[in-house]
Amino acid sequence: MLTFAILVQLLIMKKNKAHLQILNRSALILRPLKPMEDWLNACTGKRVYDFSKAEPSVYLLEEYLDPDEGAAAWKSIYPSVFEQELGEWVENPALWPADRSLSVFLDFFDVSLAGTVTDTIDTPFESYS
Repeated sequence: MLTFAILVQLLIMKKNKAHLQILNRSALILRPLKPMEDWLNACTGKRVYDFSKAEPSVYLLEEYLDPDEGAAAWKSIYPSVFEQELGEWVENPALWPADRSLSVFLDFFDVSLAGTVTDTIDTPFESYS
């Protein structure tokens, strides 16, 4: 379903003759916070990475029209996303926090959503999984 914002983007793209394609996806954007850095440093016994300079992780979600739908979508997959993020830094799940509740997830990450995702590259993407 087209929203007003998507219609505006389509008109701008047509005017600029850009090779941009709006995808039928939304995005979950995660930025690690200090508790994530503290956990990682405690696991490794040293400062591994300065999370203040970390790039966000982006996860594609089903397209949503209502912010409540977007929130429900990411909350339904947060356990898998949390494990993916932890596993990127520490491979041994035995070292991951025992409490991986939504509350801890929100302590570890700043969460934001993007309701519109636009592909700016005119070639098919590859999946690494």
